Amino acid sequence: MIITTIDLLNYLRCPRYAPLDRLSQERRYDKRQIDEKFQEMIFLSGASGNEPKMDVDEEENTDFDAASFSKDLMNSAMITLRKTVLNRLKTQLNGFQISEKKVISVPFSEEISLATQLDFFYDDHEKLNVITVLPMTDKELLSIRYSANKDKLPFFVSDLEGIFYPERSSSTHSMKSNYDEKYRKLTDRHHPLGRHIYFLAYKAFILSKLYPMSDQRHLMAVLNHSYVFDGLMDQSTPVYQNDLMTFFDMTYLVESIQPTIEIDLYRMINHIELNDDSRCLLVKNECCKNQPFECQFVDYCFSHLPEQHSILHYFYHHQGFVEKAPGNDIVHDTYDLINEGVVNMEDVPISWLHREKNLMQRYCVENDYTYVNKTKIAAYLATLKYPLYYLDFEAYPSILPRFKGETPYTQSVFQFSLHIEQENQFVQRNNPKTHQYYLSTDEFDHRLDLVKALVKAIPEDGGSVIVYNQTFEKSRLQELAVLYPEYAKRLLELSNRLFDLYKVVKNDPLFYQKNHFSKAEIESYNYYAPSLDGSYSLKKVLPTLVPENYDELPINNGEKAFVNYAKLPEMDEETKQSTIKNLLQYCQMDSYAMYLIKEALKSRI
Repeated sequence: MIITTIDLLNYLRCPRYAPLDRLSQERRYDKRQIDEKFQEMIFLSGASGNEPKMDVDEEENTDFDAASFSKDLMNSAMITLRKTVLNRLKTQLNGFQISEKKVISVPFSEEISLATQLDFFYDDHEKLNVITVLPMTDKELLSIRYSANKDKLPFFVSDLEGIFYPERSSSTHSMKSNYDEKYRKLTDRHHPLGRHIYFLAYKAFILSKLYPMSDQRHLMAVLNHSYVFDGLMDQSTPVYQNDLMTFFDMTYLVESIQPTIEIDLYRMINHIELNDDSRCLLVKNECCKNQPFECQFVDYCFSHLPEQHSILHYFYHHQGFVEKAPGNDIVHDTYDLINEGVVNMEDVPISWLHREKNLMQRYCVENDYTYVNKTKIAAYLATLKYPLYYLDFEAYPSILPRFKGETPYTQSVFQFSLHIEQENQFVQRNNPKTHQYYLSTDEFDHRLDLVKALVKAIPEDGGSVIVYNQTFEKSRLQELAVLYPEYAKRLLELSNRLFDLYKVVKNDPLFYQKNHFSKAEIESYNYYAPSLDGSYSLKKVLPTLVPENYDELPINNGEKAFVNYAKLPEMDEETKQSTIKNLLQYCQMDSYAMYLIKEALKSRI
């Protein structure tokens, strides 16, 4: 049996994982499949640095093809990243023999071998230097600060070669510092960043068995989040400069958790030998339900929870539920309650619900009641200025910048849909008088054409530009304003006119505070229906107000949209035209859904 990092991390989750995994599939290993496991870990880590589309659609499901294509995009990006790193190494390490892409393994027991892959490594006669390439950005690492008395200091500092390494705290008893807290986060396998350090530490453990007399240096090469692509192309292929990558020397952190790796390996063997697939306690940091590193058997282990109105659908359920007791309140952790059989919303004693939002949910579920705060919704809708423009963007979350001016993980806009409502006029979904759109249909840069179409479609008339959760659209408009200064004034003007329908449906505490609403109303939500089950995504809200949904659309979520857009150049003409039609329908549905929601709310008040 061959064990890679992803296996170790999975087998440590609980005693149940190993036998379930054995039952679920017969695992075969070769170099390619081992390599894919590392890509899987990268996907699951949650530390890619990718900015999600902020349309509050976290619960969207995607089909296998979309996920598979996304993985292909990641693998393609990894090839480019490795080439960039190799070019930099050859430039800086002239004279050293740099080795690439080597899968190594060592026996750990009679039945188990440990395996890992080295991206690049070289021996400088003093240390074995290992470079691991990861498709995350340096932003989160560089943003880590620790306090030293009243000062905020960077956890990672740069040397003369531009390589970052962890600062070692020299704190004393008289110094107030949270250095240790930051250190623990970086060395905790449960934390997204900590899993990457664990990945490096596992490699170091294997190498120590192969080269017991050699010191090691572990470098991590990640994307420079501030790198701006200059647009240089070689036959339609982007040419990236060496400063695309940032290097971190993680040796200190890797060495510090070597004892943990060995202990974890024996824990893993214990779990395998137990071979017990009976139900065990659910643990939040191991199951990772609804998180990037979610266990593949979550659906099975959580199958006793109802699909609707489960305890996990309570707002703020992660904070637990408080039982008021004489002298000392008792906080009941949600996972502890689930393990005790408390799985439905109605299983939680009402006396433990101290948040008005949770009481609202409970009342709506028990009475099949839809809550509408007419006063708050009316006050917010009263700020709308006609004509109204319902705007939705679709974007390609490119790991590597595709076009000039983009940075790693840029959300590259390729489509918009716009419905226009004049005061006291009905909006038709497909009428050219009330609906305009733009869609890029090939792999070339059409951002300027999209900008021109957008500013032409929305004149400077002061009308509200309605979006659903404005963070995404606002960020894209501001980015486009930087890219095209000749249109910056118009794009920023549109950005300032954004009206967030999400805040109408959910809440905007600052707005209601400024307008002198009571404290209770400021804190309460504006709308809730039982079928929302704690989610305010556009696709969840729409069918609670009107008999419309996305189910019949061939493309019915954001990932399918960008995947189909990316595949357009490869399609035959018939398939391409059909896909273009499907893309237009999906984006059109997003913008029209906002109109339907606004109208439905108006009818309620």
